[in-house]
Amino acid sequence: MPNSIHFKLNPGKALETILWIANRNGRRGVDLYKLVKTILYADMYHLNKYGRTIYGEVYLAMAHGPVPEHAYEIIKKEPLAVSALKSVPLSKSEKMVKPKRTAHLSALSKSDIEALTEGWKVCKDLSFSELKSAADSLPCYVKTWEARTSDSDEIDLADMLDEKNKDKVDELREVAPSISI
Repeated sequence: MPNSIHFKLNPGKALETILWIANRNGRRGVDLYKLVKTILYADMYHLNKYGRTIYGEVYLAMAHGPVPEHAYEIIKKEPLAVSALKSVPLSKSEKMVKPKRTAHLSALSKSDIEALTEGWKVCKDLSFSELKSAADSLPCYVKTWEARTSDSDEIDLADMLDEKNKDKVDELREVAPSISI
């Protein structure tokens, strides 16, 4: 997407983020939909409070709402997405993502864990239909979905900013590509 906000992707941190969420229910794992929506809400929180996303995710407007592209590809173990990782210690069966180890917390900052905790609070007790309804009504999703040219158009992170942070869009567009996450 031209002129959108893009941070550098940190694949290792993406994996640790997935594992942090997948471990919320112990080794039983977490529903895939709940996991990806937790990432969404955590990133929106972190972007608005700290001026960056957790690991440089890109969001796509898809039929079931906003989807964190890289996390989804890591979970599906797409070759290109996992090529930068030593291993992907999780499994996906049906719609559950099960961790094979705990997250390495040293890879996540204090603000990352704060945001993930907030994202989990939003999503943990919601059903699929409640999560879908909430995500489908987000202005960033609605704007992109209504103007889409495909089944997976990129959501501009600028549209995830709260009104009080809209004045930071130009600065974020300029500095985001150089920020190491």
